[in-house]
This record gives sequence, structure tokens and C-alpha cells, in this order.
Amino acid sequence: MDKDHVDAPAVAPETGGGPAEELEYRLRQQQLAAEYGAYALRTHDLGALLHEATRVCALGLHSRFCKVM
Repeated sequence: MDKDHVDAPAVAPETGGGPAEELEYRLRQQQLAAEYGAYALRTHDLGALLHEATRVCALGLHSRFCKVM
């Protein structure tokens, strides 16, 4: 996946963004999920797959930290 790709910051609905910002936020999450799905089809390494899932989850939630348990 493209690890250096950064879009304009979208605003999560719970932080008070308007409809346009929320739409941008959801579209970014959808894009990340689609890219992760394509990555999952290309790899057979479970560790790499879980690592990428954690990274994508943190990106989608605008969080610095994320953990697979």
C-alpha cells in the first residue's frame, strides 16, 4: 500500500465536522479498506497482513496508536 499518501485532514463526525468533512472522512476509510483488501489478496504472510491491518486501522481512525489483540 502507499504508505506516504496523505490527504487533506478529514474530520470525524464525533469531532463536530460538517457533512462535507464527514463524507471525506468516510470516503477515506472506504479507500483504505479497499486498498487493504487488495493487499490481502496479494500476500500470504499472516504477520504482514496483521501489521498492515493495524497500520490501516490507525490511519482510518486518525490515531497514532492501534493494536491487534
